[in-house]
Amino acid sequence: MTMTAVDICNLALSRIGNSIPVVTITGTTSTNQEAVCKLLYPIVRDLVLRDAPWECAQKSATLAGAATGPQGWAYQYTYPSDCAKVLKVMGTASPRVDEPQPFEIIVVSGVRKICTNQASAVARYTALITDPAEFDQTFINALAYYLASEVAMPLSASPDAAKASLAAYE
Repeated sequence: MTMTAVDICNLALSRIGNSIPVVTITGTTSTNQEAVCKLLYPIVRDLVLRDAPWECAQKSATLAGAATGPQGWAYQYTYPSDCAKVLKVMGTASPRVDEPQPFEIIVVSGVRKICTNQASAVARYTALITDPAEFDQTFINALAYYLASEVAMPLSASPDAAKASLAAYE
């Protein structure tokens, strides 16, 4: 069953004992629950994506924008625009195909770059997925628990509900 962002928010709310469902988390919100979910859902979604190598969000791409790297690195590449977290950098030709290579993420003039000694590099990464239709059930469950831990205080003022939800996520 495909879930929407609203469904995930309602699942999180149910986990803290909140029985007032949200109808929307975009545009104008009419309840405190909707306002809190609108604020926290995208932040928590991106945080949970970065937290583990979720199968539903893994992607590989040949890195673009090769340039001479800073000291200690032969190359620097453009950070993929849909990348939440780089998992590994590999080569495209034998003997380094699928063999992880050392890399470092740097920021140059406010732009993230991937530095490596690997020519023709490919990155395996967790993509920044925003469409809940692409989430698998394991990710949805984890996202709902973490979201529950974040919405618990503003909506229920219950530290116990927040702690219980965070413990279930971990």
